[in-house]
Amino acid sequence: MTAIAFGHTSGFFDRRTPNSGHTAAARVDRVLISAFEHYKRPITLDPKERAYCTLKETYDTHHQADWDGYGALPITEEACFEAQRFLHLLPDDVVLPAISADPRGAISFEWYKGQDWVFTLVTKGAGVVVYAGLMGKDNRSFGTQRFSDSIPKIILQNIRRVLP
Repeated sequence: MTAIAFGHTSGFFDRRTPNSGHTAAARVDRVLISAFEHYKRPITLDPKERAYCTLKETYDTHHQADWDGYGALPITEEACFEAQRFLHLLPDDVVLPAISADPRGAISFEWYKGQDWVFTLVTKGAGVVVYAGLMGKDNRSFGTQRFSDSIPKIILQNIRRVLP
């Protein structure tokens, strides 16, 4: 795969003169600078960086009460930090999960292989993860585990059982 990253240009923004205080000109300057900064960033991110971005977007769009219109609890900063720590601790050989908001104010991670093969884990920021998995017909695993400095073995075992 090829990625393109735009470096610093020949100084277009460095040579610009002040906009003399015109509101419209200042707005155009901000938009152009924002666009330029956007295109300086690499097009591709590593998988964990994409997961962190998804986590941040999930938090940003779900940290208000009633975000779903049905009384959902807001995702707390603690839940987001715990989810970030969980992602950070996932071994590199583990496929990263789908990330979503849970209406109980938590972050949900899901690994899905197909019908009857799914594992879901929820973090709420209380140092405990809640999990449930279906690993084939009539083969289930569920429970709660303390979570702080490492991912509990039972969680990693269940994730690996579902991975393709």
